[in-house]
Amino acid sequence: SSLCNYLKIFTTTHKNPLLAYESLTNIQQQLSKDTFIQIHRSYIVNKVFISKIDKETLRLKNGEQLAIGRKYQILLEGLCSLKRPQANHK
Repeated sequence: SSLCNYLKIFTTTHKNPLLAYESLTNIQQQLSKDTFIQIHRSYIVNKVFISKIDKETLRLKNGEQLAIGRKYQILLEGLCSLKRPQANHK
């Protein structure tokens, strides 16, 4: 989550978010594109912790719900199709 150039970094190992003075763009460049995805101009999430994706919201495994920015919805549609179980056609 981004607040100007201050970031709140939420982890599974810390009870409270960590604060860092860094731009979201700089942090994103350091993260693996295979593991992390930007869903909003203020949010980057670890794909492992996504439990559900709707058109405008994303739910994390901890129950938290995040808004998906309009320009990121197309990117997430591809991720949704990868996460859905394939129908067994015979």
